[in-house]
Amino acid sequence: MSKLSRIVGIISIWLLGILPVLSQNLYLKGVVADESSGNPLSFVTVSVSSTSEPVESGMDGTFVFTHLIEGTYSIQFNASGYENLIIEREVVSPGIDLGTIKLKPAALAGGLSDLLVMDLEMESEIQEISPLLSSSRDVFNNVASYTLSPARFSQRGYEGKYSDVYLNGLKMNDMNSGNVIWSLWGGVNDATRNQENYIGLESGNFAFGNVGGVGNVITRASKFRPGTRLTYSMSNRTYTNRAMVTHATGMMENGWSVALSASRRWGEGGYVDGVFYDAWGYFLALEKKINNSHSIAFTAVGTPTERGVANGSTQEVYDLVGSNFYNSNVGYQDGKKWRNARVRDNHEPIMLLNHYWDFNVDTKLTTSVGYRFGYNGYSAMNWYDAPDPRPDYYRNLPSYFDNDGKRDQANEVSRQWREDPNTRHINWDRLYRVNFDNNETIKDEYGNIIAQGRRSKYVIEDRRNDQKQISAAMVFNTKLSNIFKLDAGVNYRKNTTSNFNTIKDLLGGEYWLDIDQFAERDFAYDQNIIQSDLRNPNRIVKKGDTYS
Repeated sequence: MSKLSRIVGIISIWLLGILPVLSQNLYLKGVVADESSGNPLSFVTVSVSSTSEPVESGMDGTFVFTHLIEGTYSIQFNASGYENLIIEREVVSPGIDLGTIKLKPAALAGGLSDLLVMDLEMESEIQEISPLLSSSRDVFNNVASYTLSPARFSQRGYEGKYSDVYLNGLKMNDMNSGNVIWSLWGGVNDATRNQENYIGLESGNFAFGNVGGVGNVITRASKFRPGTRLTYSMSNRTYTNRAMVTHATGMMENGWSVALSASRRWGEGGYVDGVFYDAWGYFLALEKKINNSHSIAFTAVGTPTERGVANGSTQEVYDLVGSNFYNSNVGYQDGKKWRNARVRDNHEPIMLLNHYWDFNVDTKLTTSVGYRFGYNGYSAMNWYDAPDPRPDYYRNLPSYFDNDGKRDQANEVSRQWREDPNTRHINWDRLYRVNFDNNETIKDEYGNIIAQGRRSKYVIEDRRNDQKQISAAMVFNTKLSNIFKLDAGVNYRKNTTSNFNTIKDLLGGEYWLDIDQFAERDFAYDQNIIQSDLRNPNRIVKKGDTYS
């Protein structure tokens, strides 16, 4: 027998064994319903072992798998607001109808975890610890996200920029830093619970994976469990109160779905002086089912937030005041209320529009567009030709005098730190007096008067980082067989970032002269070098004006 004949014989035997298997095209179908009401549940994720792609139940709760072969399968049902269910069934020719599968509503939980996630979002807008992954049903992810997150534990050791997060199929990682700005939707937890997550390089049906994982927050109004939820929480951390209300209609008879959520987190400061917090959150999702193949969804979410920031200091300062929670950013104004010089103030709404086209149960096309805009400010003190106003500036500490051998002065400064609040904190009244008493006339290089009056030596400026971002994506998913699937897509993002300063408070003065005081000290003879903007020399800046 020739070599070719042996090869042909082997292939023939292999085909005789495999063709009967390939020729099988069995089905598995059923209906998912609420255990309490008996109403059908849509958008339940149904997974069957040994298949490559889960399916979602339709508006009438039905689901179907095809291209199965005979055997025993493990079938898993996952839905937001319901307990997971796993069953086993044997599939024989021509297929099996599971009938009605009833899911039990999950008990309302997550209060502690919500507080932890919210508190992490307050401490930093950019999180390396991913609250998104906390909703994963993987045990390690839950522990890593909640129990270990206060210690800044990073899963697999990767920074936050190596984890991708999507909102309805649009990538939300910041284009400047690569990180995820969780505070953009941090105040509406109930509206962002429905998520799909993939660990490591595992790819999803909306994007490729990343070494730190990838997740997608789903905000389709039709996927929300109908009902209303009221939440009130208390905390002894950055905020003290949180109130939230969420309402969802589910899919109504007219084909519309609506989901609403609003929240507020607030507090006048906890164990750190002057660290107030005032954050609002709003969420709106609308969806219209045009027919069995087409749906259009709109989402708007935003979290306007204003909060005071704490500042670290040296051990010498902590020893002087007797507390490691000392905050050098604050001082009493009018002798009765804390005022913080460093305040984060931001509001960057996100708007999304999605079109869902289901060709059939195995093939769909999703098109998404989004727009992010708003402002992001971080206030700070600035000064000109005046002593540094920061109380913990090194020249205001006893060690500065002690190092020069001026022991008596060091002892006096130590006493003032212990006894005088205006030494330990920013003396706002003094800053106002300095500005009010500083009357100057500013002239240009030709001797013309360009400003006259109270020139501020101290100001509060707002350092802005405002972004406008347009995003678009198109994703095509199809199941070719029980073994193969095809995910293809294209995405586009364009970001415009503006960095500038504005005057937030002139502190009793009338104007601010925008020149570089450090350049003026070294190059006073050159009027060009000392200018912050050559196109606007000796620029006079007033409250709300943009400069630098």
